[in-house]
Amino acid sequence: MRPTRLQKSLVVLSAFVCFSFLPTHAFAQYIVDCSGKTPGAFTTINSVIPLLTNGAAVRITGTCTENVTISGLNNLWIGAPWGQTMNLQGNLSINGMQNLFIYGMNITNPSGDGIDINNSVGVTLDDCTSSNNSGHGLSIGSSVASIQNTGAFNNNGGAGVWVTTNTYLSFGWCAGPFSISNNLGDGIWLAESVLDSFGNLIISNNRSYPIGAAPSPGSGFGIELWGHGRAGVGGSCAPNVISGNQAGGVAIYEGSEISLYGLPPFPAGVSWGNIIEGNGPIGVSVGLGSQATIKDGIQITNHPDAGVDVYAHSQVFINGNNQIADNGTGSSSSYPTQAGVRVDGNSEAYIRGGQISGNGGPGILALVNSSIDLSGATLTSNLGGPIVCDSSAWMVSDLPVPSTPLGPALPCKVPNTFGPRVHPFSASPIPDTSQIKAEEAKYQQLISSF
Repeated sequence: MRPTRLQKSLVVLSAFVCFSFLPTHAFAQYIVDCSGKTPGAFTTINSVIPLLTNGAAVRITGTCTENVTISGLNNLWIGAPWGQTMNLQGNLSINGMQNLFIYGMNITNPSGDGIDINNSVGVTLDDCTSSNNSGHGLSIGSSVASIQNTGAFNNNGGAGVWVTTNTYLSFGWCAGPFSISNNLGDGIWLAESVLDSFGNLIISNNRSYPIGAAPSPGSGFGIELWGHGRAGVGGSCAPNVISGNQAGGVAIYEGSEISLYGLPPFPAGVSWGNIIEGNGPIGVSVGLGSQATIKDGIQITNHPDAGVDVYAHSQVFINGNNQIADNGTGSSSSYPTQAGVRVDGNSEAYIRGGQISGNGGPGILALVNSSIDLSGATLTSNLGGPIVCDSSAWMVSDLPVPSTPLGPALPCKVPNTFGPRVHPFSASPIPDTSQIKAEEAKYQQLISSF
């Protein structure tokens, strides 16, 4: 018997209902609702993973309790509806991916890291959080990734962000806030990799042992670099704030380099590009053959030992309108060499401009074959005097050098009377944000089209 027109219509309608949540040939689009309230939608992310192909888009709602691994694909878009969030109770593992955009995902894993990224390129976390994990908030190695718009990596049992081995990780410019706080470890730990931040990083109260427990050795810095790590931490639209971290504000070792810089002119209400305040003993620690740049709008205040500590064949370059003040606030018996800037062990401080004031020791202290090259700086109201050197340290400066029968009347040895040389320095570049804006627009278009 030949089917009637009504029967044909019912067949077509049934096919439409059955396949409305499956991808078409033109658009590989999938809907996941982990609450089970959307008829025909997948109820877990893992049920979609085997179906994914390059270029697919996955829209997720609800709370998904599962461990998710995404690997081996290119150009994948996944996350919450635009302007919303979804929850993942478990681990998100990303391996061998290219061009992965994740939006609005809040991750908590009670039995390990929140997010693991390995051997991947072009991974973007936009409006995502990874907090309250028993391991690291984000662990990333051998990858290129960016964190955009806003994000949080708080209250984790390891570091907030753990970066290793040939990785480039960036935080968005004129975005945020990006909160990395209250972790049982460093805020950001990095080795053999590169970090870029362009403002509004809030790195606070990270520690090496639980609140109320007895002190134990360990990390707890705001930012810690090892093994020739590189970091640029800039601020413009909003400052980076590194405060209350138990071990110290910033520490770099083993040939690492960090640039802490501002991008003036700052907008109304913003005075500093980086604020490093009230951390453990030291604000910025530079050691073991490392180098730090402190440039154009950095404030380092209220540390018990030293604002900046440079030691073991290391260097610091301090340039522009910076403030290093009110450090050396601990007892002199606990911190006998407290200072605003301390240069020790064959190290060098190259200082051009800024204010070094109100510190509970010398403004600058040079020890053990170290040197100071100083010009244009203001040193006032430091408890131990403006500059103190031991018998092995040297200084070249623009300070007046009155002559005496025994030589220059200065607290440091002076190798010559030429004074400091002038070296021009270019302004820090403003980053290009056009690519991430284009990615966000494309995700919004894709995810709103089904």
